[in-house]
Amino acid sequence: MAGRDPIKKHIIRNSVTPKEFLIEFMRCGRETEVPKVKFSGFPCDASKAADIADPLCQWIKDARICPGYQLIDPSKSFSFANNEDHMKHLLLFPTGLDFWQSPADSCDEDESSEDLERLIEHVATQFNRQHRTHAFSLVIFGRYARFLRWDRAACVVSNSFDYHNSPKWLVHFLWRFSIFSRAKRGFDPTATDATPSEVRAFKAAVRKFIKTAPRNADFLMPSLEDDYPVYKVEVESSNGEKMHVVIGKPFHGYKRPTCGGRGTRAYAAYLPSEKRVVCLKDFWRPGCPDYPSEAEVYQHLQDHDVPNLPTVLAAGDVSVGDRCQLTRNQRHRDIWGFIHQRIVQQIAFPLHTAKSSRELIQVFRDVVACMSRAYSSAQVLHQDISEANVMITGEGRGILNDWDSSWRKTAESPESKGRVGTWRFLSIHFCKNPFKTHEIHDDLESCFWVLIWMAVRYVKSVRLWRCFSWDLFDKSEVYRLREVDGKPVADLKDGRKHEVGGLLKEFFIGHEGMHQLAWRCHPFHTLLYDLRDLFGYLYGVIRKNDEHKPDYVQESKSHHEFFSNPKNLVEIFDDALSEDGWLENDTVPNMFPYNTTQEWEDYMMRCRYRAMDRPAREGSQGTEIITEDESEAPATVTQYPITFPPEAEEEEEVVKLVRRSTRVRKVVKDRLNSIETGKPGKRKRMNNDQDGSEHDIVRPKTRRRKGET
Repeated sequence: MAGRDPIKKHIIRNSVTPKEFLIEFMRCGRETEVPKVKFSGFPCDASKAADIADPLCQWIKDARICPGYQLIDPSKSFSFANNEDHMKHLLLFPTGLDFWQSPADSCDEDESSEDLERLIEHVATQFNRQHRTHAFSLVIFGRYARFLRWDRAACVVSNSFDYHNSPKWLVHFLWRFSIFSRAKRGFDPTATDATPSEVRAFKAAVRKFIKTAPRNADFLMPSLEDDYPVYKVEVESSNGEKMHVVIGKPFHGYKRPTCGGRGTRAYAAYLPSEKRVVCLKDFWRPGCPDYPSEAEVYQHLQDHDVPNLPTVLAAGDVSVGDRCQLTRNQRHRDIWGFIHQRIVQQIAFPLHTAKSSRELIQVFRDVVACMSRAYSSAQVLHQDISEANVMITGEGRGILNDWDSSWRKTAESPESKGRVGTWRFLSIHFCKNPFKTHEIHDDLESCFWVLIWMAVRYVKSVRLWRCFSWDLFDKSEVYRLREVDGKPVADLKDGRKHEVGGLLKEFFIGHEGMHQLAWRCHPFHTLLYDLRDLFGYLYGVIRKNDEHKPDYVQESKSHHEFFSNPKNLVEIFDDALSEDGWLENDTVPNMFPYNTTQEWEDYMMRCRYRAMDRPAREGSQGTEIITEDESEAPATVTQYPITFPPEAEEEEEVVKLVRRSTRVRKVVKDRLNSIETGKPGKRKRMNNDQDGSEHDIVRPKTRRRKGET
């Protein structure tokens, strides 16, 4: 999603008075013990943060309103701490403990400026390093102050008050916080510090797993970082069984896990009872009836024998006693709250660890089969197909993970309406219409976009996309829209802001877009173009007079009928996997490890200028070969040569590759002649290390349908 900070819209300002804030969120039975203090000698009209920070620290120390705690300015002790005049970040933590050696006992911030961006960064760091249900903040600006409470639903901000005229509210806030238990201060009681022996066992098990894993497991390396605390957490299944695992730093998770989101984090977890490494998923699920618990979804799918699911060892809501951990701040705005949940499952590997294009296609075949059975038998839609949720097992088979956004058809909820999922991989229909009803073909199309995303970045190409652009996946505009008869209508006054896009995706699946891509492995190349044609006919962006019109277009009454049965797509994948000509080890490191289109274009421009001064290399006449420069390219950039055809030849003289599939294309009558000889080309075999060109693509053997002679 572009152009907006999703956290800021969940900041609820001026919703309560300081007294109401203390009564609702910091109720305490020891108010009579609060000391009476005055602000004599305290600056009234300070213009700089430093003018407030030092007197405030000294005043809290002298007044003894925080028994057992001390307030310090970290900028005087740590070189990396913020030391800007417009803002100070003060730390309140137990007296006699080193904050950095015991981060689990660290406390909340005291801010001296209403710089929201910086404040969010501080709180996000706190939520990221600690296991919390909520957090408190105190913002002081001049002679005024505010109280803040953060949780996954929202941030409640009190009205500002003059702490010189009404010091009791500030005193009550600090006093109550200091006498609170750890749970009331926001720490999760189900997560405790691991013992030294547990820490050693955890790191030894993770190192062994990384070394002996059947495929690259370097993504678990963050778990071994020594500057991150190690915890022992409790996971309770729905049947009441409890499991304890030891975790370190998450290998996947949001960097700003504060309010307004699920805060999903994935950990390498050591299971002491079985002495093995598993995966822990920690997140906050929406407390909405339309979104069932992911633990319940997994149980429902297993009851219907849905294949290619992750192996779940334990799953359930996090509870203390007989009460689940719930958010509270949603009470101040008409939004859904969140419920804390944890899931323990066997470790699966990221999609980029696939060893070949065939293995990549096998993964997507398994994922589509999983979606097909879940939709037909269990009446469940996944609704969030993305690069992170399509995973691969150690044996090279695909699994569909993360069903926390899924929808289950019930009598109360017969349709899943509204946009859900990752914007980058949403279907064209959903990009255009945020009010659309979610259907199975939306998930199938998301699979196609994830496959294109992986193919462009990780599979060896004959010709890379000259104008590779993140805009294809990320481009969007924000409009005020309202729903009229299920369609978006612009409304500048009453409508809500929504992301709208999809035009570049629609152009891509037409004949004018994807023709710039070509892969070395012919069956892989053929399948991707056939899938492009399927969705191109669905949206009507491929010419109706195409002589290679797929059979199903002529036989089916509606394109939606074809996609309403995902088994049709499974058969297409099976046909492609049965072909000859698949290459081994034709995947490469990420060729586009850039965050934006501009970063990629700037890098390629530097490569072109350097290539002008290099001697000509072997290749097609007029072909420019650009190689990566280790001094400027990121460490993850492949050294595989990047070849671009001359611009003048792109439209007319570059060979158009033969693309066929017995399932979706008729037998081509006229074979393709080569440009040089004008005769049918001979089949050639390529070594994996051989530079590819347009002439290296081979013609597949003609496959006949059953019954043909």
